[in-house]
Amino acid sequence: MSQIVIGVDLGVRTCVSFNSNKQEIKKVSQDAESLESWLNEILLQKQASEASEVFILSETFKHPLIYAAQAYGFTIATINPVQVSKLRAAFHLCDAKDDARDAKAIVEFWNAKKESFRIQEPVSEEVATLQQLVSFRQHLVKSCTASSNKLRQHLRIAHPTFYAKYTGTLNRQWIMKMLMIAPTSLHVESLDGHKNELRYLFKLFGFNTVEELTKAM
Repeated sequence: MSQIVIGVDLGVRTCVSFNSNKQEIKKVSQDAESLESWLNEILLQKQASEASEVFILSETFKHPLIYAAQAYGFTIATINPVQVSKLRAAFHLCDAKDDARDAKAIVEFWNAKKESFRIQEPVSEEVATLQQLVSFRQHLVKSCTASSNKLRQHLRIAHPTFYAKYTGTLNRQWIMKMLMIAPTSLHVESLDGHKNELRYLFKLFGFNTVEELTKAM
């Protein structure tokens, strides 16, 4: 019976898969709905083709997509990222990193040297679910940190003086409020209409009036 072989280039927010049987490239988001849709599609392909096994190839098994694939009963095979990089360099010397090409490269390496891959031991449904939850939490923490850094960068550009003075006490929630109320220093006057936010700002930084806040900005 045939086998379905899929190479996956794993990302923080989006993964790229290469289905060698269908010669199809697909982007897969990290949210549970997208993962479930992608995995169900593979499951239907397996049933329609009467394939004996589905191999998901990647450079690591510690990832939400891989944990979800394990829960579906698919076989996970991992390869050292250094080996994939060498293969990619050998065939694409002048090309920049490309997720789709990397996914294909993993499949090419599988076809050439299956013995270089490590087959991951199947896990129970409970363990697979726990792994997914832990991995999703890690993903959320990384996303929150990235969002916070972007917000800080925006505030640094919009309100440089204010940012320089209070950067040590800023948090993500405060930055979001600040930018919603006054996206630039030209919008400071609009703060008069937001008493709750003003109380928060005054309590946090010790201001007494909007004029004092304006001077700080």
